[in-house]
Amino acid sequence: MDKELPLLTRMKLRIHFLMCSFCQRYMEQLKYMRQVAREFPEKIGDVSDATLPSEVKQRLKESLRS
Repeated sequence: MDKELPLLTRMKLRIHFLMCSFCQRYMEQLKYMRQVAREFPEKIGDVSDATLPSEVKQRLKESLRS
């Protein structure tokens, strides 16, 4: 944010967040993405040589065609 929100607005947002399952899910997704982004440089070597099995590739192709 560009500036701090007024106290009443912050309280309203906090109450909304506590009641809104979509906001709670979004926060969990953000936390997960931050964790993955932090670990990514360390794990890049683990996935750089990974390949899909041919049967999985075929299923993906068929799925994209339909």
